[in-house]
Amino acid sequence: ISGQYTDVIIKAMMQFYERSCEIERIGCGLLWSLSMLVKNRSLIAEKGGIEAILNAQLRYKSDLELQIMGMGALKVLSFDPRAKKVMRRKFGTDVVALIMNEHTFDATIQSDGCVIIGNCAVDEAGNFAETRVYEREIEAVLAGMAAHERSLVVVEAALFTLMSLACRTATSFASNGCSNSNATVIRKNNLINIALEKAFDKYPNELAMIILTLI
Repeated sequence: ISGQYTDVIIKAMMQFYERSCEIERIGCGLLWSLSMLVKNRSLIAEKGGIEAILNAQLRYKSDLELQIMGMGALKVLSFDPRAKKVMRRKFGTDVVALIMNEHTFDATIQSDGCVIIGNCAVDEAGNFAETRVYEREIEAVLAGMAAHERSLVVVEAALFTLMSLACRTATSFASNGCSNSNATVIRKNNLINIALEKAFDKYPNELAMIILTLI
C-alpha cells in the first residue's frame, strides 16, 4: 500500500470511528503497515493518524484484534521524533496504559505498550522528555510484568521501560514543581520488589544488569 493513501485512511477512520469497529480495525492495520516505511511515519503524524488510532482504541477498548493493530502501529510510530511529540501532546501513553490494563493477559499488547511508554519518556538523545510523573503507566507496566513473568520478551520490555521512566532525578522534578519522581513511584509500588526478584530468578543471565540498575 502506498503512502499516498494515508490521508484517505485517516479521514475514513475519523469519520466512522463511532459507527464501525471493522473500519477502525482495518484502518489501524493499514497505518501499521504504512508506518513500517520510515518516510511515512512523520506523514502519518502530520495527517492525524495518531489521533485516529487513539480514538479507535478508546472507542473499542475490548476488541483485542483492533488493539493489537493499534499498539503495533503506535509502537513503530514511537520511534519517530515528530510522531512521538504528537503522542505526548495527546496523552497517548495514558491511552496505552488503559489498554494494557484492559488486556493484561495478552503478551503482545503488554510488550508493545511497554515499548511505546519507554520511547515516549525519552528524547532522541536519551534524556527524559517530560516533567510529569507516569503513575498510571508504571502501574500498567508492572502489572503486565507480573502477568507475564514467564515471557522474556515482556519482562525485558518492561524493565527497559522502567529504566527509561526512572532516569529523571527527584531534584529535576522539584525544579519543575513536581512533588515526586518516577523513580520514587516505582520504588513505592508493591509489585516492584516481587517483580524484580522473579525476573532475576528466571532470567539471571539475560536481565541481571538491568535489574541491578533498578535496585
